Amino acid sequence: MLKTDHSLRDIPLVGCALAVMKLHPKGFPRYLDKADSLSALVNKFLDNANLLPTDDHSLYSLRHTYEDRLTAVEAPEKVVAMLMGHKWHRPKYRSGPTLEQKQFWLKKIAFKPPAHL
Repeated sequence: MLKTDHSLRDIPLVGCALAVMKLHPKGFPRYLDKADSLSALVNKFLDNANLLPTDDHSLYSLRHTYEDRLTAVEAPEKVVAMLMGHKWHRPKYRSGPTLEQKQFWLKKIAFKPPAHL
């Protein structure tokens, strides 16, 4: 079930995300439709690895970092909105940014995988 109509979106994989999916082309079916289980697992990992700056941070906090990084590279607001799953507050004349356009901006903020991946 989607949170909003804008939640469904195509996002090209780049950097580490692309490398991981090449290693796991079928994805992670254990967590399909189990967002709460995935979130709990990732939050536990981040906490145990001391990767959360404060107790107020969580996996969900990474959405804000994602948006901030796109803003820092001056991605167009419409591209950011489409990648974030936010409503674009202007008349819809066409389908929006292409996958290639999204990929262009995502490559600018991608975490590079280690050489062995």
